[in-house]
Amino acid sequence: MTKKSNDRRAVHSRSVIKDSFLTLLEKKNYFDLNITDICNRAQISRSTFYQHYSNMNDVLDSILDDVFSQIGNLQTLIDDNSSNPCSVPLCVYIRQNRKYMNLLTDNSLTDRVIERYRQVVIEPLLESRKRIDPIYREKMENILIFQISGCLNAIRHNMEKSDEEWNSIRQAIDEVILSGIRK
Repeated sequence: MTKKSNDRRAVHSRSVIKDSFLTLLEKKNYFDLNITDICNRAQISRSTFYQHYSNMNDVLDSILDDVFSQIGNLQTLIDDNSSNPCSVPLCVYIRQNRKYMNLLTDNSLTDRVIERYRQVVIEPLLESRKRIDPIYREKMENILIFQISGCLNAIRHNMEKSDEEWNSIRQAIDEVILSGIRK
């Protein structure tokens, strides 16, 4: 990705690009989108696009980074003994921020979403626990990848359910997951 400026205009341009990208995903598959589509929707030139992003994957990664930075810290979740936690904050975030729903539940992007989640969320979590046994580390990484895969599929299959129905499903999932994670 190109060097990021925090100049107000640059921040605005990146925001317009990402919003246009997400809006276009409501109508098109990721692999059918192109930079021209984004530029037209954002009403910017291609050169403006390339000042901020090298390619479509940079936009995708930037949006995923934004989402993952909003979902909370897994470390707190694992160590938290509160009575009503959510085992997968991403599930709740997607339901509350539906503009990300198409991106995060697109079957063609699942592997990329999970890999980015591994890089941005799981790896820092496991790095923070440097003294853990390498075998335990590998198991924990696989459990967390399994968990995020399940979250994305649960959201995908329950998108049309009411919030009340979804909360009931989420609570059942949480009970099963948390009983195993905290042991």
